[in-house]
Amino acid sequence: MPTADVRVELIGSWRQDRFVYSAHSVGEIIADITRYSETVVLIEEGAGALADLQVRGTFEAQNVDGLLNTLAEIHPIEIDRSEPGTVVLRQK
Repeated sequence: MPTADVRVELIGSWRQDRFVYSAHSVGEIIADITRYSETVVLIEEGAGALADLQVRGTFEAQNVDGLLNTLAEIHPIEIDRSEPGTVVLRQK
């Protein structure tokens, strides 16, 4: 099995209430949000390509809205917050 260098300071960053991503997919980020937040984030049916978009950055785990707003700034993502407690991401 191949090995890779790991930046030790990134391991367990969630314990410090931050998410650190280095070429992670939107789908992986949504999985983290779902795991650590009460906010339900979904990708609109038929917009599965959004899940594969790549993201790099550091985000405060408690600031889900800020993280989602950043995703919408860097990718063609529209955020629908019309249903309380649920956020739906769709293609712009």
